[in-house]
Amino acid sequence: HYIHNALPEEQLNHNQISEAAIETALKVGIRLRFLFTGYDLGNKQAQKRFHRPVDDVVRSLTYLREKYAGNPLVRIGAAPHSLHGASEEMIIQLADWVNQNGEVFHIHIAEQKSDIQESLEQHGLRPVEYLERLQVLNEKTSIVHGVWLDETEIAILKQKGCKLVYNPLTNMYLGDGIANIPKFIEYGVPIALGTDANVKMNLFEEAIMAEWLQRVKHLEMGILKRHTDRKPEALLFDMVTSNGGEALGMPVGKIKEGYFADFILLNDRELSLVLDHDWISQLVTSYSLENGLKAVWIGGEQVFSDGKFC
Repeated sequence: HYIHNALPEEQLNHNQISEAAIETALKVGIRLRFLFTGYDLGNKQAQKRFHRPVDDVVRSLTYLREKYAGNPLVRIGAAPHSLHGASEEMIIQLADWVNQNGEVFHIHIAEQKSDIQESLEQHGLRPVEYLERLQVLNEKTSIVHGVWLDETEIAILKQKGCKLVYNPLTNMYLGDGIANIPKFIEYGVPIALGTDANVKMNLFEEAIMAEWLQRVKHLEMGILKRHTDRKPEALLFDMVTSNGGEALGMPVGKIKEGYFADFILLNDRELSLVLDHDWISQLVTSYSLENGLKAVWIGGEQVFSDGKFC
């Protein structure tokens, strides 16, 4: 979340928009990892509503974390937007805040091909190499997009315990490119799927595109099978569920002791299904979530049923 200054100056409370977003999520029962974003660079006029000084961002992070500390549905995290949106000071201070408070750190990296050249020109290093030099890469770090990372950078992410948050539909929409997902799998970097630009809020479709784009890129089917001993469909399902939990730093994405009871009920008679076929495979290749979603539970409490919030 990085729209901080959208209200007129005389009405502006810099935490007001963040609190409105969090309270709306709570109203409908969503469990939320709210990533307050640091954005202090960028000269485009449309970006001015994102800008906050570093100290202000840290104060807001601390304020929001303390305000929602007793609410099991809300966690706060820090997200310096990108190398072109956040200064070196912003990146380092938000990483320090995360490490001191045990939260998570997300940053958009190598989304567009031009990001690589810009990093080389400004820092003399590729993006992940630059973050490594700043000492902000660890198990709390998630790289968002990572479309143009090379093998050396992927190896660094594995060594540091980082995650990738991949957004294939958004990358298609913006013409960003196709991430080297087989190489991330080969190195064992956990991949979670996200929606980013709100192009379409359906993680199962993100899973479909994550694989199909590899087929388009390599001009053949079955690319992921070469890089994992598991069924590719199971791997894609983990990207939607348990790997998402890892990137969020929250015990979600599994039905297991010690995890929140967050789960959905799907119609097993939905017309997009073929009965007596692999259920997981169909979820990440053909299932119509819009038609088949019956109910949602968050923390063991039903919050949605048959098209209506409870």
